[in-house]
Amino acid sequence: MENILFIETRGMNPTGVLKEAISCGYHPIVATAQSNIWRKHLAEQAIECTLIQVDELTAEAILSALATQPIAVITLSDQYLEIGAKVAQYLSLPHTSADVVANCRDKYTTRKLVSQTSVKQPLFIKLSDLNDLNTVNLKHAIGFPLIFKPLFGHSSLGVQTFYSQQEVDEFFSQPSFTFDFPYIVEKLIENAELFSVEGFIDPLGVHFLGCSSRILGGEGNCVELGGIFPYPEYAKALYTASKKVIGAIGMTFGAFHIEYLVKNEDVYLVEVNPRFPNGPAPSNISRALGVSLDRLILELFINGCCKNRPVPTGYAIARAIYSEKEGNVTHIDVPENLDAEVFISESAPFHVSALKSNADRFGFLITSADDLSGLDSKVSKLMQLIKIQFSA
Repeated sequence: MENILFIETRGMNPTGVLKEAISCGYHPIVATAQSNIWRKHLAEQAIECTLIQVDELTAEAILSALATQPIAVITLSDQYLEIGAKVAQYLSLPHTSADVVANCRDKYTTRKLVSQTSVKQPLFIKLSDLNDLNTVNLKHAIGFPLIFKPLFGHSSLGVQTFYSQQEVDEFFSQPSFTFDFPYIVEKLIENAELFSVEGFIDPLGVHFLGCSSRILGGEGNCVELGGIFPYPEYAKALYTASKKVIGAIGMTFGAFHIEYLVKNEDVYLVEVNPRFPNGPAPSNISRALGVSLDRLILELFINGCCKNRPVPTGYAIARAIYSEKEGNVTHIDVPENLDAEVFISESAPFHVSALKSNADRFGFLITSADDLSGLDSKVSKLMQLIKIQFSA
């Protein structure tokens, strides 16, 4: 049996892609620094999988511990993409190149590269440390309101929104360990709609799976609470921009999940993720396509090409499950035969934080329909059927 190496997987439904690999006749190997958590996942679902435990997830540590040559290296989460690229390069396996991944992880480099195209972007500057912050006039350089994003951040962690210089000064008067320098500082485009473009590029060319609408909420309106796939409005403009972005970053192979803001029909790049989308998106997209996204992932990275190039045949919607206050989830009751998929990050009881970042979501509900009308009301009714017991 041939092996596929996964470097961790994804936070929401981490075992889904492993099950798909097994159903296709492959044996999954997971490189992890969290083997205790993985053993629990695998035991609960009776999944046959080999774990490679390393003290620290680095390409060198994984290659040293790897006993057999896999036929593919698959990384699905931002913080592990560069590691996966280096491992795949060493093993001469298909993967997005390490240079492209590094350029995308560095939000400032991404913006500088895309600045050479006609794709619009919010005003931006880079702040390496407090000295940079103290020497720049943010009102003149960017203008309020604005967003501070950790340069190499992910999952909206550490993102701060400010509406005045006073708010900036108050935040940065705290102890320095609360800061995430270097930052990229961007103009906040208010009252805009958030979209993402999902697809991949291989020797056959660029293939767009579709566009997703995104629902935002939480602190600073920076947390993704779900979305609809596909969402056809602005698709032509989003695809045109994406082709330019892909060319600017030099991507010739791999997946992309490119985020945009749209205001008054103007399209602004938010960020480029050189991976397939995570969270509820794999299930959401699979339902709309009528094809498993995880199976497409396997085909692309095993063969270095994906002959299966599906387009959506229906519509799907995802809604996040979360708490607006800190406490403990003691029990969750999901009715049987629910016309939806429900993913919960762990078994109750568990602790939850008030919603401040994507990491604070602890579940998703995904359902689908043949058309867009009524999709939102359907998911709202289904959400009411899930009963969550909570203690402060």
